[in-house]
Amino acid sequence: MKKILYIVLSVLFIIFLTSCDPGSTSLEYHFEKEEVKTVELIHYDNHNQHHFRFWAPNHFSDLKNLDLEYIAVIKTLNEELLSSFLDELLEYPLLDTYYAYDSPSGICIRLTMNNNDFVIVHCMNNRFNGYIGKYDSEGKVLDFYGCFESYSSFSNLLNYFSEDDK
Repeated sequence: MKKILYIVLSVLFIIFLTSCDPGSTSLEYHFEKEEVKTVELIHYDNHNQHHFRFWAPNHFSDLKNLDLEYIAVIKTLNEELLSSFLDELLEYPLLDTYYAYDSPSGICIRLTMNNNDFVIVHCMNNRFNGYIGKYDSEGKVLDFYGCFESYSSFSNLLNYFSEDDK
């Protein structure tokens, strides 16, 4: 009887642990690469970024719109690298709707779409915490995608801007 109880409790514990996973997806489900007209390396000066204590609840209503005045374009990716950059970006796994922060801050990648909406890709140094979300041309939050599963994904994308200098 004790063995059955331990087995049942073990199964319930495993179900509990895996049910809290935000899930994994990629950006390919959120937009087509043909929609992207420019990719820029930017700095978003956001001193009011808030870190959520718990990632599981839906924090969409707590996300902050962007103040476009605080965005400085560092570099625009060369069109010749655009296709390979987007191919790589769309392959990286995301923690789907993993709410770590209410807004991006610091070095980010901005993908501007043909309709002038844009996606901001941000990741904290050496962490999976970050922010990937979509905004309209005025900076209003339209959608939230989550964050990368690893910092190396973001770091690899930043290398495209270095390659552009060669």
